[in-house]
Amino acid sequence: MHNKDIFHDQGSVRFIIISVLPEPPRIKVINMMTEISLLAAASRAIKYPPHITLRTGVLVPVGELDSFVEEFGEHTVKFEKSESHDGRIVTGNLELMKYCDGGSLKNILLYPVGITEWLKALNKHLLMFRRFIKSDKTDFSPHISVAYDDLMDERLDDVKNYIIDHRNVFDERLEFDMDSVSLYYEGINGFWTEYRRFSLA
Repeated sequence: MHNKDIFHDQGSVRFIIISVLPEPPRIKVINMMTEISLLAAASRAIKYPPHITLRTGVLVPVGELDSFVEEFGEHTVKFEKSESHDGRIVTGNLELMKYCDGGSLKNILLYPVGITEWLKALNKHLLMFRRFIKSDKTDFSPHISVAYDDLMDERLDDVKNYIIDHRNVFDERLEFDMDSVSLYYEGINGFWTEYRRFSLA
């Protein structure tokens, strides 16, 4: 948790709204991200903690930061009071696929996350808070990224062979309880850092 004074020279702060994996799956994914980053020279994903993005982000004026965080937190924690709790997350197997980014096809290595009724309800609840919303994007395709964006085509064979050679690690699905929602901002050297965390328990 950080004080807003760290943003004193900025007009606004961009936050992503995510749920960070708990241990031990978080450590497992960090190790995977590190190995793939070294192997494929793909460093974009490791600037984020292993996470699931829950909704589109926000762009908050620094002068409104305290009130925004308080109101967003109050709204977020109401979810558990009004929705049945079934926050168990079970991923699919690790997948290497393409995605479209600004008209360009890029590679992504990810764990797909099935959209349960509980997860769908959480996404809908969080989107009801519209203050300082960055875009009107509402599509929701939850996943956990291991590498993306700078994962180049010429390194894909190396990545595929590495995954095959270490299938005892990469073939395992992830399973954990989602118990919190966090606001993260881009910090030093582009690494995303937690500003506040709100419990769903």
